[in-house]
Amino acid sequence: MNAKRTSFGRPGIILEEEDVIRLLRVEIKKDGSQSAFARRVSVERTNVNAMLSGRIPVSKVIANAIGLRRTFTPK
Repeated sequence: MNAKRTSFGRPGIILEEEDVIRLLRVEIKKDGSQSAFARRVSVERTNVNAMLSGRIPVSKVIANAIGLRRTFTPK
């Protein structure tokens, strides 16, 4: 089925929460630890850990830190 084109918005890659968690894990590995990453982006390490385990959603601050931004998509 062809999707209807609109005159607003722009094409992009859609990432699910688990994709974002994978990217977060890569960034943490680059910094060496959850603590080092948390210090670099000025967030609590416990929040980083909660995001990794799925207890809380990835925050806007973390999304920005790994080069992402939140957007809205149709259902």
